Amino acid sequence: MISIHKLLTIAHYEMRTLLRGWFFRIFAGLSIFFIGIFNIAANIAQSGAPFIYRALPASLPYTNLLLLNLGQAIVAVFLASEFLKQDRKNDTIEVIYARSMTNAEYILGKAFGILTVFLILNLIILIEGIGFSFLSSDASQGIFEYLYYPLLISIPTLVYILGLSFFVMIITKNQAVTFILLLGYIAVSVFYLNTKFYHVFDFIAYQVPMMNSTIGGFGNFNEVLIHRGIYLFIGIALIFFTITKLDRLPQSKKFTSFPIYISLFFLLAGAYTTYSYIDNKKSIIRFKKQLIDLNNQYFNYAKVNVDSCNINLSHVGTQIEAKAKLTVTNNHKQTIDTLIFSLNPSLKVNNVKVDSLNVPVIRELQLLKIVVPGGITPNEKQQITLNYAGTINENTCFLDQNLEDFKDNFSFEIFRIKKRYAYLDNDFVLLTREALWYPIAGVGYASESPSSYTPGFTNYSLTVTTDSNLYAISQGTSTQPEPGVFQFYTDVPLPQISLLIGDYINYSVNVDS
Repeated sequence: MISIHKLLTIAHYEMRTLLRGWFFRIFAGLSIFFIGIFNIAANIAQSGAPFIYRALPASLPYTNLLLLNLGQAIVAVFLASEFLKQDRKNDTIEVIYARSMTNAEYILGKAFGILTVFLILNLIILIEGIGFSFLSSDASQGIFEYLYYPLLISIPTLVYILGLSFFVMIITKNQAVTFILLLGYIAVSVFYLNTKFYHVFDFIAYQVPMMNSTIGGFGNFNEVLIHRGIYLFIGIALIFFTITKLDRLPQSKKFTSFPIYISLFFLLAGAYTTYSYIDNKKSIIRFKKQLIDLNNQYFNYAKVNVDSCNINLSHVGTQIEAKAKLTVTNNHKQTIDTLIFSLNPSLKVNNVKVDSLNVPVIRELQLLKIVVPGGITPNEKQQITLNYAGTINENTCFLDQNLEDFKDNFSFEIFRIKKRYAYLDNDFVLLTREALWYPIAGVGYASESPSSYTPGFTNYSLTVTTDSNLYAISQGTSTQPEPGVFQFYTDVPLPQISLLIGDYINYSVNVDS
């Protein structure tokens, strides 16, 4: 059984040894100084720094730890590889070797001590960022943002690089070779590999979109967790593997085999998270291709013209419930017996009526095929009513992007930001036509005939019911008959409408009555 007391004792002496060393002191001092200068410049508008550094509470902690992360990864390589070469030479662990301890207690204590020293430096950098944020009157401050980023950026990187350093040092048994191999690996990763293969090799987290918005949160928090979990799990696996290879006195069989099982468990966890991350990225491409293939299959089908669209929508948490009444006209010379509509695949259609008659609907991903008894003859009008509810799948948006070079994040300054095409949260909603949140006649983008995309012009009316503390915005003349209820009417036919709901305050001014 691992003794927590012995582990903490080893960690304590490791911390004292590192803090006494000038190598770490110089690195820490330079990091605090230069990142402090950057924070001062970012919080003074006269410096010309972009407003994003002051606009979001997450900007400074994200930036500070991102700047620190590469430096501390390099320094960690030097510090982690010291324990096999310099400990006995410098007589720094005689007080620890005098005690009975297992390899697990020794290695875990060493790792925990090094990790704690770096986390203290991270804490100082974060406190520095908080202090300098008060230099600007328009800077945003937050609390949780200063907890997210050490867990997402620093800890996975440090655990991974410590485990990798231990592992390479225990295999090569040469500190110089370890330095060359790991510094070369870091250089290749930072300058080449981190942009390849969905940035799965980016253990520094330069390409991982981790900007956190106070309105929309992280772009995809699960994706970030999976990516950072890869390096956390692999790092832990390598640390436990080092325990089994440390050349000390033989231990009991259970203390020899147990770390191997732990190492294999975390190695499998790292492999599984790697597979999940890559498969999730590839599944987005596969899904978009399925949508395009379906549009290619039906783009030649005759579609009706939507003259008017009356939408009654309720915003309930992270879902919407809607009833859409469409007046459609057949402007073709032949009878149309099957109507093709596009609707977000995450919205479940409960029932469809043609006039007052329930009719069957065939669902294929984003397409609805509504079978009309007797069909719609040329120039005939029909009333179509659809009841649907659910969430929004953002992967239906902008199918005309190049899928061979598809990227779901973008760069702004030092940040990587997740591309979002729709929001459907408790206190914020942003839906555009591309999200297919209301039924649209015909298909969307078809790669076999890109020019065939012809959106029609429709008279829209929209009634939105949401929380009484929220405010809805859409096209057209708006009225608010009661708190939480908003009505919009368009004066002229439009090719599309959008919906925005948030905690807004409405300011208005009357000029000449």
